[in-house]
Amino acid sequence: MGWSGIKRQALPCMLVLSLIFIITGLGASGGERDEKPNGEKIFKGHCAECHAGGGNKLKPKIPLKGSKKLAAYAVFKAYLSEPMGHMPYYPHLVHDDSALKALYSYVKKLK
Repeated sequence: MGWSGIKRQALPCMLVLSLIFIITGLGASGGERDEKPNGEKIFKGHCAECHAGGGNKLKPKIPLKGSKKLAAYAVFKAYLSEPMGHMPYYPHLVHDDSALKALYSYVKKLK
């Protein structure tokens, strides 16, 4: 196979990689996104199904808003690191301080 054959085979791979970089925001910034985590988006994507409006779908008498688990960020993080009952574990959030802090700030503001 000559050089032109190799280039023809590599072109689709380069196009796919280029699209991945464009879609994910990777590239010139060293693989990191410039935007800060959005607590509201995180809440809607992970929590709102059971905790809409700061409530608690499974245990309505124990709402999220006003919970003792929100007393401090460290308490919030510790609980989400080892959730109890039906509460799911989201390791990608627990291990991402900026995302977890954004979520914590948003949840603290729920009225």
